[in-house]
Amino acid sequence: PSRFLDDVSVILPQAIPAGTLTRRSTEPLWLTASNVRKDRVGSEFKGIVQPFPGHCFVGADVDSQELWIASLIGDSIYGEHGATPLGWMALQGQKSEGTDMHSKTAEQLSRGRPGLVSRDVAKAFN
Repeated sequence: PSRFLDDVSVILPQAIPAGTLTRRSTEPLWLTASNVRKDRVGSEFKGIVQPFPGHCFVGADVDSQELWIASLIGDSIYGEHGATPLGWMALQGQKSEGTDMHSKTAEQLSRGRPGLVSRDVAKAFN
């Protein structure tokens, strides 16, 4: 037993790794918890949960979760996030500048005809 676990409580989520039609994870408490809001009772739950010492929580936009995972797997070969074109785009892409993954995919799918494929259609494609 570790020394720091004496005064620590643990939340063990009941995650279902592929619980939806699109194979996204489901979990009845943590994945549905909102960010802290003064007008929402119970929303402070996420704000009081802390990782074990030496660890951290990483959040991601669910719409691009698979792309982040794919970029991390690809970048792991080189030992640095952003080492591959996919990893670099995941880190540096900006929706407002049209350099994010979905905007670039829409651009490529449009084949030089701007607006032929929308960013929303590209999100589904990705």
